[in-house]
Amino acid sequence: MEAGQVLASLDREALELEVIEAESNYLTQTSMGDLFASLFSDLESLFGAVNASLGLADYYRATLAEAAVDYREEIEILAP
Repeated sequence: MEAGQVLASLDREALELEVIEAESNYLTQTSMGDLFASLFSDLESLFGAVNASLGLADYYRATLAEAAVDYREEIEILAP
């Protein structure tokens, strides 16, 4: 080797394109992460609402069952 001889060369344009692509991929993945976090939060809220509705339905079922027991005779008269 001689002094001043080029050991390697870099294609600056290709490297700049790779940086732009890497930044784009990062932003896309970050956006997708935010989207999935939002969807998870929505599903969590939906689960809470469904769970509350099931609890309310169970309460009304139990209340109706108690009423049927308490007012059995009256119900049999009204609906023989």
